[in-house]
Amino acid sequence: MKTPILIMLLITTVVVSNAQQAESLKRTKYAVEVNQFVTGSGFTSGTELYFTLIRDDKKTLSFGIFYSPDYKRNSGISVHHEVALLKNPSTRIAVPYAFYNMAYRFTRATVEIPGQKEASTEGLYKSFEHHIGIGLNIKMARNIYVKSAAGYGIYFGSIAKPTIDPFSGEAIGSNGFGAIGKLGITYVF
Repeated sequence: MKTPILIMLLITTVVVSNAQQAESLKRTKYAVEVNQFVTGSGFTSGTELYFTLIRDDKKTLSFGIFYSPDYKRNSGISVHHEVALLKNPSTRIAVPYAFYNMAYRFTRATVEIPGQKEASTEGLYKSFEHHIGIGLNIKMARNIYVKSAAGYGIYFGSIAKPTIDPFSGEAIGSNGFGAIGKLGITYVF
């Protein structure tokens, strides 16, 4: 008598655990996002291309690259994390979210040195930026969203106030605080 009960319990456990796995996989989605952004670190505005993992419609994790139209090349990488601020975001047309954005930007450029007449520096300018803020996801069609975001954060390295390291020849910028703004479009698969 114990054997049939144990077999039934085992079958029930396997069926329930497989059903839960299938349900969690069904909720995981992928997306591609293209946006225009600007930050306060002194670099020019650019375009980001994100590849996104959407977990249970409330959290996203995106990995992306920057493209600088001024220098006509890729000029950095980015990680972006969002958390929806409403319950059941899949049933809403507009969903506010909180975000954290980390960016590593680099470019080779010639920049005038402030305070020195006719003096310029050429070098590899780098910036490591961290921002937090809020944004809004607006559903335009079944799988298409318009996204906007604004935030504030800190940057380490800038193109705005450059100096050249005499030993390495690398351009070094200032550190500081600055805003971030983004506007883009997302396609969810």
